Amino acid sequence: MRTSSRAAFSLLEVMLATAILLGCVIVLAELASIGREHANSAHELGIAQRLCENKLNEILAGIATLEDAENLPLEEDEGWVYSVATQATPYNGLTAVQVTVARDPASGQRPREFSLLRWVASGGNSFDASALPEPPADPSDLPDLPESPSMQPEGFP
Repeated sequence: MRTSSRAAFSLLEVMLATAILLGCVIVLAELASIGREHANSAHELGIAQRLCENKLNEILAGIATLEDAENLPLEEDEGWVYSVATQATPYNGLTAVQVTVARDPASGQRPREFSLLRWVASGGNSFDASALPEPPADPSDLPDLPESPSMQPEGFP
């Protein structure tokens, strides 16, 4: 019997291992790219959700008017626009208000959009911020808050 005493890999084995390694690197790079794209998408969707909630809260608080609007720029964040749509509901005294925030098409970025729908009481029941008293200039003029009862059960220090 003849035994082979080779001390190294053949050229074919090295090329095959290199090709397998290269294929794995390409697949991993593509997966990382997809992951970055999804992370950016989730980040922008979170921004759109926050902006949409802010605009809806402004409308409900009476800071912004409750009027239908389409693709108006948001002052607090450039590159985003908002739309407001109101619609009567089958229930008396309720109006459906839908606020949509989207990327400005003119910005050239990928389109992202988020919408919130809330039913609100119609008939002028909005909050009037101008009726609030002026806050004191000196924080020491604020009244003391009563102490809250302890949340720990008896017998605990």
